[in-house]
Amino acid sequence: MSILLLPLLAIAAIYIGIIEAAFSALMRLSLRLTVERNGRAAGLGPYLDDPVLLFVPARLLMGVILTVTVIVFATWTGVDDLKDPLVLLLSMAGFVFLFEHLIPLLIVRHDPERVLIAVLPSFTIVAGASGRSRCCSSASSRRCARERQTSSLVRSDHARGRSGRRRGRARVPQKQASRKA
Repeated sequence: MSILLLPLLAIAAIYIGIIEAAFSALMRLSLRLTVERNGRAAGLGPYLDDPVLLFVPARLLMGVILTVTVIVFATWTGVDDLKDPLVLLLSMAGFVFLFEHLIPLLIVRHDPERVLIAVLPSFTIVAGASGRSRCCSSASSRRCARERQTSSLVRSDHARGRSGRRRGRARVPQKQASRKA
């Protein structure tokens, strides 16, 4: 069973590694400006505005993948002798280097935007299925609470007919504005 599990874990690590590598490459200013100038691809905009939406679920999924991989390698190697933890450590280092970093970077290096556009729709489904992970940390939960509060304020302003008003600025009536000009 564990022999069949290892290739699946490697494919999953490559998948998440591709997403992280492509998005990290797009976060460089020159590529990001190119993507924003050409118009954002469907689904890429929210992640460019708030990278935490992509990185938190990706890191959580990669943590699960690596944890299961350590368990599989530990059952294969055992941890009885003094050399067994060393073999486990080296095999995990090789797994991480090869499947999380090297192969994804080789896949992404030529056109990270195209690769990310191809992989992002399935990742959105996987990240959504893995739970609402962006509200897990205390900083993210405070941000989520602020977003909920802001969205409720915007909805109440729209209900009152004040959709054009910005918070924190006094609204100048039209007659006074025309007199000043």
